Amino acid sequence: MVRYGRVTSWSFPHYISRLPDHYYKHVQDLNRPSERVHDRSVPTDLLDYKYDQRIARVIRIPDVPIPVLYPKEADEGLWGGEGIVKGTNVQDLKSRLGLLLRRQMLLTLAKKEFKDAEHEKSMMQKYGDCIIPLEEAEWFGLSVPQAINRMKILEAKNYPTLPMKYALTRKFIQDIEGL
Repeated sequence: MVRYGRVTSWSFPHYISRLPDHYYKHVQDLNRPSERVHDRSVPTDLLDYKYDQRIARVIRIPDVPIPVLYPKEADEGLWGGEGIVKGTNVQDLKSRLGLLLRRQMLLTLAKKEFKDAEHEKSMMQKYGDCIIPLEEAEWFGLSVPQAINRMKILEAKNYPTLPMKYALTRKFIQDIEGL
């Protein structure tokens, strides 16, 4: 989403390169243009050109969508009938709240945490085609800084590093004992 005309930057490229591919695809989906709701494009045969028989020339038909800027307060609500799980593309969710609600719903569907068996059956019938793997659902809807923090936590948990002074001290002691 573009807020105040600024596109989110992918700073920290060394961290970005280690993010999962499905998260990168999710961010690309978020940056796609939204479906046009406020106006319709003019149907033409050749992109935005049309042959005018009256003057016997090909003329350009300007097709400029209405720019929409969202204030920061727009992240705190749901706008325009956003169908959170079904029927709404990711790039059409215009608020952080919508993304977070969708993330919670996808996590619930992936973990299959339902009230009872009847509720599970009805949810699976209604949203069965929306289920994604748990790993993807955990990364869905995170902002870039949140994703980087999550990646750092997971890497620290999976690959604990020993400070070099301790490793060298241990090696030095082993070398001394070996003499």
